[in-house]
Amino acid sequence: MNSIYTNHNNIKPTNDYIYEKSSNLSNKNNNQKNEIYNYNNATNLISNQILETKKTKINLENNSNLNSDNQFVKSEKISNINSNINLNKIYPSNTNSENNNPNKINSDNINSNNINSNEINSNNINSNEINSNNINSNEMNSDNINSNNINSDNINSNNINSNEINSDIINLNSTNNINKEINTFEETEEKNSSLILRSQTPPSINTTTLNIISSLIGLNNLGNTCFMNTCLQNLIHCKPLIKELLKIKNEVFTKKISSSFLNLCLNISKTQKSFSPNDFRNTFCYKHYQYANYGQHDTVELLRTLLDDISKELNTIKIIPKYYELKTENKSKEIQNNEYHNWYLTRENSIIISIFYAQIINTFTCECGYKSFSFEKILDIPLLLPNNKYSDNLNLINLLNNYLSGEKFKWDSKCEKCKEKNLYHQKSIQFAKLPKILVFSIQRYNYLSYGKSNKSVSFNDEIDLSNFIDKDLVKQKNTKYKLFGVSNHSGTLDFGHYYSYTKVNNKWYEFNDSSVYQRSISYNSSNVYALFYELID
Repeated sequence: MNSIYTNHNNIKPTNDYIYEKSSNLSNKNNNQKNEIYNYNNATNLISNQILETKKTKINLENNSNLNSDNQFVKSEKISNINSNINLNKIYPSNTNSENNNPNKINSDNINSNNINSNEINSNNINSNEINSNNINSNEMNSDNINSNNINSDNINSNNINSNEINSDIINLNSTNNINKEINTFEETEEKNSSLILRSQTPPSINTTTLNIISSLIGLNNLGNTCFMNTCLQNLIHCKPLIKELLKIKNEVFTKKISSSFLNLCLNISKTQKSFSPNDFRNTFCYKHYQYANYGQHDTVELLRTLLDDISKELNTIKIIPKYYELKTENKSKEIQNNEYHNWYLTRENSIIISIFYAQIINTFTCECGYKSFSFEKILDIPLLLPNNKYSDNLNLINLLNNYLSGEKFKWDSKCEKCKEKNLYHQKSIQFAKLPKILVFSIQRYNYLSYGKSNKSVSFNDEIDLSNFIDKDLVKQKNTKYKLFGVSNHSGTLDFGHYYSYTKVNNKWYEFNDSSVYQRSISYNSSNVYALFYELID
């Protein structure tokens, strides 16, 4: 038994074949070409109707009248199964070309590589008889072809003649059996289709995120771009940021800077060698021309600029309302805190705000004891290094205490309680809302004296902010953060170099432009410039 699932990759298109082969079969009639084109037009019309039907594939078991080689007939399209079966295609196959006699061509002598009638459908081919009176190499009329009874991939005729074409009788009487076969086949096809769909499903967001944040690929220095590479490596390995960008990637890819950053992340996850961030740099510098001169720049300033760009591009607020000040009189700090947060989100609301921005409360205490409040969103916590040359043993917690303790100053306006002016007020700062990613920037540069402080600063792998929050405002229980990235700067203000330490799969790696090394880091360093902490779930 010949297989009905023959390879049709090498079979020529129908129109070319019919024109070429019919020319070889008979050169006696000068109108042959026009007749065949008329035939093709008819078959194309019926093909358009066939495309509207459901495509299925079945094996049809023929009765004993069929040759043993033809016991199974493949049908690609079934429009109706009643007492008569409508089969829409005929595919001659499994024939060998040994004879070029134009007057008599046996079906065994026709090679399937050369003959492929993709669609022979018209009005008058009887399943019991195909006669040369109806199909002739010189006369193929669409009115003489019946599409109601025959569609097959494999029809082996005993004798195919240019003047006489006779085929075996095809008897399709078992409609019930066919219906059962069709139902069985459709169930199998549905299962196979679902398997194919599952195999072609793209990687999940979690998988893609993991591939990105687990990458150990360096970034080539394009000319004094170590500040950019250091910033990018810490963001590339920032899990909350990458995960949220992938969730809204369809929107991200419509933006300029956001899409260039996400494309950089995706490209890094697929390569095995150091990568050149040319596309990202070109896109970023097109908007911020001050970075296009291949000069030295501050990595934290770049971080603020880049995240601000992404935030504005992905801002869900399309129409920003007119600016107005919130009224704070006779309102508790809890109400003021929520009102400020909601007010801010009516102007800018993005994944950058929800991930990186902390909300702080500034408390101003008058000499009379009255307290007033103001609120602020901040991206990073700037930590000043003391000018005292004897304060060498600095640590992150002490620097944070100095930042939050504030300062004492004279208040020009009247106190709302005592109505006095120019009284001293003590300013203090606390966290009112904690971010998912907490960034500390060490202020080593003194631009007034044009110098850099090289004092060592110690820091911990974990920090707890429970002592730095306003407990009336922050209700969350978890206030602990874990370190995942460090930006470092070595050298002076004029001649220096940036590099980063990043934790990947619980191991620390040094990302130094194109070079990546696994190493253990020192938690006391004179080069530490920025620290990236992630809130522990």
